[in-house]
Amino acid sequence: MLGKNLAEGERVIVDVERYRQRREHTVREIALRAARQVKMTGDAITLDAMQAFERRAIHLALQDDPDVGSSSIGEEPDRRVVVGPRKPAST
Repeated sequence: MLGKNLAEGERVIVDVERYRQRREHTVREIALRAARQVKMTGDAITLDAMQAFERRAIHLALQDDPDVGSSSIGEEPDRRVVVGPRKPAST
């Protein structure tokens, strides 16, 4: 029924008991923990497979970190995020 009232391309997100908000917070903590580990070891870390909104939360959490970056690898449903040291800017 809801789909009949939506325009082409519109989406509805159902957030039961703020699941999405809680999950984004948890994923952000995972990102920050991974970043600390990458800074300590210098080695990249591949995280477990995640949904698209979770991967996006990882990328957003690390986007302003000058030392650590993130990228997505693989194909759905096994798409993962790799957190690793940023490459120095070439001069």
